[in-house]
Amino acid sequence: MTKIKICGITNPEDAKYAVLFGVDYCGLIFAPSPRQIIKETALRIIKETPNFSNYVGVFLNQKKKFIEEICSYANIKIVQLHGDETPAFCNYFIKRGYDVIKVFRVKDKQTLSEIKRYNKVNLILFDTYSDIQYGGTGNVFDWSILKDSMELKNKKIIVSGGVCSENVKKLIDMVNPYAVDASSKLESETGNKDKTKVKEFIEIVKEYKK
Repeated sequence: MTKIKICGITNPEDAKYAVLFGVDYCGLIFAPSPRQIIKETALRIIKETPNFSNYVGVFLNQKKKFIEEICSYANIKIVQLHGDETPAFCNYFIKRGYDVIKVFRVKDKQTLSEIKRYNKVNLILFDTYSDIQYGGTGNVFDWSILKDSMELKNKKIIVSGGVCSENVKKLIDMVNPYAVDASSKLESETGNKDKTKVKEFIEIVKEYKK
């Protein structure tokens, strides 16, 4: 069954109902973003969902020490690296017991050629390329780029970028990803998730192709 990640959680209430509805991963953004939170907020969110542990710390071209301090403070075990981090940078966290998600922003098929350098990273997230921002565009890229690619063999693929209730079935049919990742399309306003949209999205994914 396709797993579900909801990113850009900014408050305990949004986290609690995402967990209640059955989300598999929740993303907490510590990089510059309209959905950026501080470590104290992250800890409060995590403490209010004590039976859920799959929180993902999202970082962007930030120092190892900063990432480690945040993750240690909030007890986060999954690190998503959304910038220009090298394979060695990713491997540093893998060696220390973290699960690492490396993000690639898809511009064209050439994007996939970079993946072979990240041979120790098993979780690969694809987002939409933009000249002006690293993520959160709400725009869909050409998913067909990911079909039948040898570069993706033995990798767990997560697809982000404009994913929503209206297109997620098509995405699953085309790519058969390990997980789908939604954020801006599930919001009532920037940084605040819409409970109805979150519930609908999770139900659609969970009921589709069980």
